[in-house]
Amino acid sequence: MRSWAGEEVEEEDLVADLRVTAAAHPQDARLAAFVDRMLHASPRFAHLWSNGTARPHVGDRKTVEHPRVGDLDLDLDVVTAAGTDLRIVTYTAAVGTTDAERMDVLRAARAEGAEVGDRAGERGELPLGVWIWESRRRTSSP
Repeated sequence: MRSWAGEEVEEEDLVADLRVTAAAHPQDARLAAFVDRMLHASPRFAHLWSNGTARPHVGDRKTVEHPRVGDLDLDLDVVTAAGTDLRIVTYTAAVGTTDAERMDVLRAARAEGAEVGDRAGERGELPLGVWIWESRRRTSSP
C-alpha cells in the first residue's frame, strides 16, 4: 500500500497522530515505553518526534496492490467518534471509476465465497474494507 503523498509525508502524519494520542494518555506506560523504544531504534522517528508536530491523521489517498484485481486507488478517511478514542477507518473508491468497478468485483467474489486476496486473513491481518479499532483504552476508566 502506497500513499499518494509519499512515504515521508505519511510518516510525518502518523508520528504527529501518535503525538496526539500520547498527549491524550500521559499515564499510559505501554504507550510511553513504545515511544521510548522508537526514539532509540529509529533516527527518522526521533527526528519527526522532536519537531513537536501534533495533529490527528484524518485521511490520505492510497494505492493498494491487490493480487486479484491489480492496483486500486482508494481514499482513506478516518472518522473519530466525538468524546471517544474510537476511530473508524474507511477505504473507498470514487464512484464510476475503474477502481469502484474492481471493488464491486471483489465484493461479489467475496459474497460468492471466492478467495479474493492472498490469504491475508489466515495471517491474522484485516481484510480490505472498513477497519474499526480503539486507538487506546483509558486505563483509568472504571
